Amino acid sequence: MKTPLLVTDFLKRARAAYRDAPAAVCGNERLTYGQLGTRIDKFSNALAALGVKKGDVVAYLSFNCHRLLEGYYAVPQLGAILLPINIRLTPPDIAFILNDAGASTVVVDRQLVGLLAPILASLPAVKNVILMGGDPKADLPVKGLDYEDLITRAPADPPHVALDEDDVAELFYTSGTTARPKGVMLTHRNLVTHAYYSIACAHVGDTDIILHSIPLFHVNGWGTPHTLTMVGGKHVMVPRFDPEHVLEVMEREHVTKMFVVPTMALALMNAPSWRTRDLSALKKVMFGGAATPAAILRALDERLPDAQVHCGYGLSETSPILTTAVP
Repeated sequence: MKTPLLVTDFLKRARAAYRDAPAAVCGNERLTYGQLGTRIDKFSNALAALGVKKGDVVAYLSFNCHRLLEGYYAVPQLGAILLPINIRLTPPDIAFILNDAGASTVVVDRQLVGLLAPILASLPAVKNVILMGGDPKADLPVKGLDYEDLITRAPADPPHVALDEDDVAELFYTSGTTARPKGVMLTHRNLVTHAYYSIACAHVGDTDIILHSIPLFHVNGWGTPHTLTMVGGKHVMVPRFDPEHVLEVMEREHVTKMFVVPTMALALMNAPSWRTRDLSALKKVMFGGAATPAAILRALDERLPDAQVHCGYGLSETSPILTTAVP
């Protein structure tokens, strides 16, 4: 009998083996794997009560936060498809993606409703808008259901939906130099095999603390969540890339691994506290997005002699990592 490769099993394993271990840090909020798993089940049930079913698309307009991480499991648990959207796009571009994907539900950070407000009337398939983060009493141009209220009211029983490894779990839009962006469909099997590969090449384990400095809607960011959840490591979220804040978080949380693009590394090196922060916990820096200049690699080796540098290449269609150059 074939055992399907399901990305949702990563969370089940983490909850069973690491229930009381830290799972996610987002600002002042801290969640164990037990707490994270309960929130995920409750949000799955809340979505189901709103009519979300297998094959439906649930879109996110979000900064990096634990609520977006919850979506990486709450949505596929229902057999639905997660669609994180680049928040740097213009409203017309976002409208195209939502309509092309046929998204029925949009989960949006309250700070980002300005991206949704001017296009909402042009989204005939959208039935549900869910607002998260910020002040639930704030007067906003978009009305919707409150994320935390939905979780509070929903039952905590795990949903039971028949899933297959060839079911689409995630959808990401990517574009070349011409024409409209196109949706890349990633199945459970795609994501599971990618996580296995990533664990093997980066030696990710349960003691790892990974900083999500790259947006989880970006090709270089979305491969990380499943890899770390699978082994029970700690996710550290930063909503925006501010070099000084990132360095402060790295020191405070004892970050062991991080993914960056070369321009981010250069910004960190030029930050005032680059030389004074205690970054001794950092053991791996993984580059992607562009070729890394030799000068950056030399500077990293001088400042962090105990940290290894990995340079990877990938694309949306490969989930995303395709090749990795290791020391």
